[in-house]
Order: sequence, then structure tokens, then C-alpha cells
Amino acid sequence: MILDVPYYSQYNDVESINWQDKACTMTCLKMALDFKTKTDMPSINELITEGHAIGGYGEYGWTHQAIVLLSHNYGIPAYQEEFRSVFVDVQEKTFVPSKFESEILNEGIVRLKKGIDEMRLPIVSVRRNWEQNGTFHSIIIIGYELKDREISGFYYHDPDTKNEEKRKQFIPLDKFTSNWRKMAIFIG
Repeated sequence: MILDVPYYSQYNDVESINWQDKACTMTCLKMALDFKTKTDMPSINELITEGHAIGGYGEYGWTHQAIVLLSHNYGIPAYQEEFRSVFVDVQEKTFVPSKFESEILNEGIVRLKKGIDEMRLPIVSVRRNWEQNGTFHSIIIIGYELKDREISGFYYHDPDTKNEEKRKQFIPLDKFTSNWRKMAIFIG
């Protein structure tokens, strides 16, 4: 299943050169807003201005709370969710994946699929270019593929392009899960 979600580039569709490198999440939000409604939605540039005015840009990029609020500001329900679990050794002050990490991750995959089924588009945080040393980056999930009734991978739009469109890209599930930061914002 692949949804017909409009595609935008964070470079070609964002006017300010200063914001282009930092506009992936806002560009994904614009794609989701335009998919969810027939009414005129603000441009990516206007979303950036409004997001900045509400203090939505932080040390690690656009906060998920700000993206949810912006979506709400235009009448589209949204929520954020994380699919991580850690064991905290209080005395040593260390964190390691907990025994529930795999279960929580699997629930996240199920929720991403359910989001698509219910037309709640997930914006997810991944490693840029699917590389373990890649910087944090946002893409929007627009579909999935099943093999033997199991999810084999996701279709997505990647706004990180200057010269070619990265629409309807496919990522196998194992490569997705190894580069997904286990965070999502569901729009709709």
C-alpha cells in the first residue's frame, strides 16, 4: 500500500538558505498537511517562521512537540510517540537497551503500518542516507510492503534533495530498523 502524498524538497521549496539544511521535518509536515486537507495550508517557509516563533527549534533540530502543535494549529490532529526502552543502572549511571527493547520496537513497526492504514502519516527520525554515522534526519512514511503477511519494508518521501526527487523510495525493514531512531510523529 502506498498513499498518494505530495512531495517537496527542503532545498528547492525552502527560500532561506540558512534554513534549507534544517528544514527536513518542516518539509515532511507540509507534505502531511497537504495530504490531509483540501484547504490552503501555509508554505514550508511560513511553517518555519511560525515554528521558530513558538520556540520549536532546539539543539537537535525541530522538537516533536512543536511539530504536533503546528499540525494542531491547522486543525489536523497529531501526536508523538517513542518506541524505546532502556535499563537504567542508577548506581553506575549507565543506560543500556532493556529486555523489552525488541517488543517495543516491534510495536513501533506495527504502529507505523497502522498509521498508514488509517491515513495518519508518520514522520520518523532516521540516520541520514541510512548510514550508521549519518546525522539525524526526518522522512515521511507513505506506505509499506508485505511479504507473507509480514511487513518487509516501508515506502517514504525523503525531502533531502537538490537535483532529483526522492519520492516513493523503498527501504527494507532490517535497514529501516537499524537506522530508525525509534521516534515518530503521527499526523492526522
